[in-house]
Amino acid sequence: MKNKILLGLVVLLGASALAQKTSSDWKKNDRPVFLSAKDLAEDCRTFLTVLPDGKPFPNDDKPVNVSTDQLAGAIRCKFYIQGVNDGELEHVFGSHYHPVPARLEGMKPLIDTFLKYLADHPEEQDFAASTILDKAVQIAANAQTPAKKNQH
Repeated sequence: MKNKILLGLVVLLGASALAQKTSSDWKKNDRPVFLSAKDLAEDCRTFLTVLPDGKPFPNDDKPVNVSTDQLAGAIRCKFYIQGVNDGELEHVFGSHYHPVPARLEGMKPLIDTFLKYLADHPEEQDFAASTILDKAVQIAANAQTPAKKNQH
């Protein structure tokens, strides 16, 4: 039930954003963007500040000096990335599949690749975060996959 309410809220917010620009105002190739790559990059930089190695907080009694805003940004980064990736896999494999672990180990390599790609291509910072994230996934996955040797 909570998921349906959350989904409904997201759809309403998205519809509200789309209503601000009518289709007659759109130019060729305009596309609604719910989250820009620039905004996701800000949250992902926060993720790396809060969790520099990309791993969860240690299970010790040391206090962690993290603000609520920092924690929220780190969470937004992580779960946006996971949601986009699972959504992409759903399109590739369909809704009936046997789950196997992804090739990427942890969030840090993907976040680093996303941030580097965006730094190298600032002209794409207003693109949908999912568009740039898809490019970063391809780069990171290729970097972590051993090169295939020519076999003759």
